Amino acid sequence: MCLNYNKNLLVEKPFCVNAMETKIVIDLAKSKNLFVAEAMWTRFFPAMDHVRKLIADGEIGKVQFIHADNCLNAKLEAKDDPNYRLYNPNLAGGALLDLGIYVVSLASMVMGACPQSIQSYVKMAETGVDEHATILFAYEDNRTAALTCSFLVHSNRMAIIYGELGSITIPGFGAPTEFTVRVKGKEDRIITYPCDKESLYWFEADSVTKLMIEGKKESEKMPWRSRFVL
Repeated sequence: MCLNYNKNLLVEKPFCVNAMETKIVIDLAKSKNLFVAEAMWTRFFPAMDHVRKLIADGEIGKVQFIHADNCLNAKLEAKDDPNYRLYNPNLAGGALLDLGIYVVSLASMVMGACPQSIQSYVKMAETGVDEHATILFAYEDNRTAALTCSFLVHSNRMAIIYGELGSITIPGFGAPTEFTVRVKGKEDRIITYPCDKESLYWFEADSVTKLMIEGKKESEKMPWRSRFVL
């Protein structure tokens, strides 16, 4: 509706529920010369900018493996209500679309490619949505990512990126404010980017606002092509 009324658009995740819907939205934005992006705020945090630079600069060597989890005990919130949003299939419920999108997006950002194979274990809820998923991505050169999302438990929501020379550990990676770099033969480094809870959305909002002012139609941090990969 916003695009049809010629409004630039920042869409809360998940951008769409399948590739067909994604193509429709992006094609419409292109035809109207409008900006559109998914609001995956994780990619806009200064801490994540720094992580990307360290990886690109070879600080931990070539990335070989990623482990990330994002779990929230939604049953405590749902209280057995079948119409609760996270458990409602008509509202795009399910652990993968609500929580898994973060771990999948992280793997896509770091690996920069589509996995060559995907294996998964999924536990379905009575309402027909997934309430737990453990996913294994395998990339070229036998690089892998092990990802978990769940409505059944709380987790520490941590991501660890392992390279040939070291690793980067990101606690609370969905909204990262610090991370630890470990490289063999060097002292561990804890790098922090403190910010108030009230300002967590500013990084994303500022970046998108600048892009719109500059006349850009997509964000390099969350480009259109990444939507089809995800």
